Amino acid sequence: MGKGIDLTGQKINNLTVLKRKRENNRTYYYCRCDCENELWVRSDCLTSGNTKSCGCLGKETQFKPIDIQGKKFSKLTAIEPTNKKASNSSIIWKCKCDCEKITYVSVGDLTSGKVKSCGCLITETSKENIKKATEVHLKENIIEGTNIPAITRNEVISSNTSGITGVRWDKIREKWIAEIRFKKKWYFLGRYEKKEDAVKIRKMAEDKLFGPFLKQYNQFFINMATDCIRVFEMVLSGEEIKFPKWYWQDISSMQLRGLLIYFFEEKLQWKQKDIEKNLNKDIFKKYKLYGMISTIFKGNIYKTIDLAYLGKLKNR
Repeated sequence: MGKGIDLTGQKINNLTVLKRKRENNRTYYYCRCDCENELWVRSDCLTSGNTKSCGCLGKETQFKPIDIQGKKFSKLTAIEPTNKKASNSSIIWKCKCDCEKITYVSVGDLTSGKVKSCGCLITETSKENIKKATEVHLKENIIEGTNIPAITRNEVISSNTSGITGVRWDKIREKWIAEIRFKKKWYFLGRYEKKEDAVKIRKMAEDKLFGPFLKQYNQFFINMATDCIRVFEMVLSGEEIKFPKWYWQDISSMQLRGLLIYFFEEKLQWKQKDIEKNLNKDIFKKYKLYGMISTIFKGNIYKTIDLAYLGKLKNR
């Protein structure tokens, strides 16, 4: 086989060939890029055009602006580019939705179809499904004779004299009775000489009966808020500059409830008993949710707990 052509001295794309070497039966060229960086390039990569620079050319052209002005993507019409970029450097465009609202979306999310509206499409497409799903789920799996606020509240009812829900004093036998009601059934948990023993058995029964039930119940609302959670994560990551205008007025209370449960339990990893203690306005500001607090809850952060857990905590 004849000797290959020596490219030394030639310029190919942005690379000027300085010298040549053979290694492991392959030919390599030492090149200087137009940006002054130097590197070794395999001969076939150089001649095929697969390698045109040291890498700087790719950085310059990776997100070269494309003109999408006037083009429509589902319900959104691109109006003009902004001087802002998403976290992946994709240009963010000002867009007008069919519902007349203005929103800001990265060109990548527009062209990929990831974002199709200002948020109104979520309401339109999911409202009926949510309604049907709610009726079925609440009827077959959730309520089942169980009063959710009753099993999640911390305070006891006014007629309770023991201070503990499900624990009462038996005047005839002079013992403490522990009992629990769940799914239309009363469970007698026994009589005890000591109040603390009755309280302990009651708490054990709550963990066994209420725990899995409430976990399933809360997950249902998180599932219903999937689209809202996606928008929240986009805003938090910087892919979306901010929540679309009127966003908080447009989502349903069930979606909002699911978003709050997701925020408290999955994003912040807080246990329900710790939420009231840990909650403060700075948390919502940090996670870009203070607009929700101002718009829906009139600045009262504790009302978020009341909605998420149906009055579990005392109103402030």
